[in-house]
Amino acid sequence: MLVSFLIPVRNGEDTIDQALESVLSQGEEVLEVVVVDDGSTDGTASRIEGRAERDGRVRLVRRPPGGIVSALNAGLALCRGQFVARMDADDISLPGRVRRQVEFLRRHREVDLAGCLVEAASLSGKLSPGVLRYVEWSNSLVAHGEIVREIFVESPIVHPTFMARRSFFEEMGGYREVPWAEDYDLILRAACRGKRFGKVPEKLLLWRDHPGRLVRRDPRCKRRALFRAKAHFFRLMKGISRVGVVGAGTSGKKVARALVDEGVEVEFFVDNRESPPGRAVMGRPAFGFPEGIPGDFLRRVRGIHLVLAVGEEKGRDLLVKLLGSEGFVEGRDFTRFL
Repeated sequence: MLVSFLIPVRNGEDTIDQALESVLSQGEEVLEVVVVDDGSTDGTASRIEGRAERDGRVRLVRRPPGGIVSALNAGLALCRGQFVARMDADDISLPGRVRRQVEFLRRHREVDLAGCLVEAASLSGKLSPGVLRYVEWSNSLVAHGEIVREIFVESPIVHPTFMARRSFFEEMGGYREVPWAEDYDLILRAACRGKRFGKVPEKLLLWRDHPGRLVRRDPRCKRRALFRAKAHFFRLMKGISRVGVVGAGTSGKKVARALVDEGVEVEFFVDNRESPPGRAVMGRPAFGFPEGIPGDFLRRVRGIHLVLAVGEEKGRDLLVKLLGSEGFVEGRDFTRFL
C-alpha cells in the first residue's frame, strides 16, 4: 500500500476530470484517490462518481459544506496508504510526481514532509506579478535549511505538492481550525516540533491560478492573518521577547502589532525616512536613515533580534546584503516577515 491522494473539492466540475486523470495516470504507486466533496452544488459529484465507476481507486466522500479544514480531516481519516499526497481539484500532477516523491522520501528518511517545485498557469488570463514572485521564491527553496531560514516570509511549500508518511499527519493531529491558512499552520507546527522538510528539485505540479481559488477569497489567507501566524510561531519557535522592526510603513506597523499581541516587545523601528529628533512610531523610537542603515547603528543594536518588514524587493535584498556584511546571520540575528 503506497500513496493515498487527498483532494477536497467544492464546485469543481470544470477541472476535476483533469485533476483525477493526472493522478490516476501516475501508475500503480497510487493506491487510492480520496475525494471529499464539500457540499458542491454543481455537477462535481456526478463527474467523480462516473470516474469511480471506471476506476475503483477513486473514493468519493460527500458531505454538507463544512470548510476546507474539516474536509481535509475527513479525508485523512479514510486514507490507507503508507504515504498521503495532497492536491487540489484545479491542479495537475505532472508525470512522474508520485514516483519521484516516494523515491525522495525513501532515500531521505530524515525528511518528514516533502514538496516539489511547481509550474504556475492561469485558468483566466495572465498570471499576476504576485503569483509569479511567490512561485519563483518558493521554487528557490529546496533543502531543509533553506525552507526553515525563510519560513516566516511566506508558506514555503505549496500545499498541493505535500507528500508525507501517513504517520506524520497522524502525529500532527491533522489540520487545525485557526485564524490563518491551515497549510501554513501545519508547516509552522511541524517546524516547532523539529520536523524536517525537503523538496524534489523538479517541477512536478501544474499549479493553476484563477479568481475563484480559495487562497484569493479566504480571509485566513490574507496578509493580516498571515502576520498573526508568523508572530505566534515566531515567539514559540525562537523564544525571543524583544525585537527591532525594520520598516515603519503600513506593513511594518501591522507586523509590530501582531508581535506585541503575542507578547513580543518592539524596542524600536528603523526605516529610510528623514527622522527629526524624538520621532516615534506606535510610541516606540523610530530611526530613519535615507542613505542606508550605518554600520555603527547596527553594531549598537546587535543584541536585539531584527524583524524585517520591508515589502519592496530591491530594498529588502540590499538590506539583507548589508546585514550580512555586518556579520548578521539570517534566522539567528534577523528574520524576514516579507
